[in-house]
Amino acid sequence: MAKKPQQDFMAESLLLRFLSTPVRWLKILCLAVLILFGSSILLQSYFHQNDLLEQELTATVRMGSRSLWQQWAQPDGRNTESSGTGFNLTISRTVYQALSTVLYDWIPINYLLSAEADDPGYTAKERFLEPNRRHLERFDQALRIISLRLGNAVFFAMFALYLAVPALTDGFIQRRIRQENASRESAGIYHRAKYWRTGILSAGLLAYLSWPIATSPLWLMLPVGVLEAMIYLQAKFLKKYL
Repeated sequence: MAKKPQQDFMAESLLLRFLSTPVRWLKILCLAVLILFGSSILLQSYFHQNDLLEQELTATVRMGSRSLWQQWAQPDGRNTESSGTGFNLTISRTVYQALSTVLYDWIPINYLLSAEADDPGYTAKERFLEPNRRHLERFDQALRIISLRLGNAVFFAMFALYLAVPALTDGFIQRRIRQENASRESAGIYHRAKYWRTGILSAGLLAYLSWPIATSPLWLMLPVGVLEAMIYLQAKFLKKYL
């Protein structure tokens, strides 16, 4: 007598699958953040350059002075020549403040570094932090570079969303033309474009954050352009009836 296959209770229960979905996505998000920040900090600390932060900031400000994004940070829309203003630089400062709060305040690095001889953390400061202060400074510089590049990435992500509108529109128009002409549907192109879209986005962000030499933010236009092409292909070969 043949045995009945054992059923997976988790797979059969729609309620449990619904409740466990946020946990799975949280695990994926934590893993992605760990890979992004871990690789960035390791590479930039290993291939350390003393003036890398200054080079990155100079390239960002030079590009921002030729664009409109400095005006976005002004309440009255006036242009400014200050290098401390700008949409991407505002995002960068916010990201660095959040990272430094988590890594320096919640993990009491700042408290230990300022500990006096009678404070509880003075021994840890003398044994571990002071001998490795050079590595801490490199770590802090890597955090600043990551924050600056994340601000640039957020700006170009908004630009990519803007370009996605004509890409989707053109793709749906081509899809409608193909349907009227009874052309062959291709699910393979749709799924390949979907997988390539995710891969291009993650690989481009990982490479930009981890690159240990000065990089112009304009290089982000390359993954943005390929990403829009994948969005166009997905819309063109979408098989679901709309």
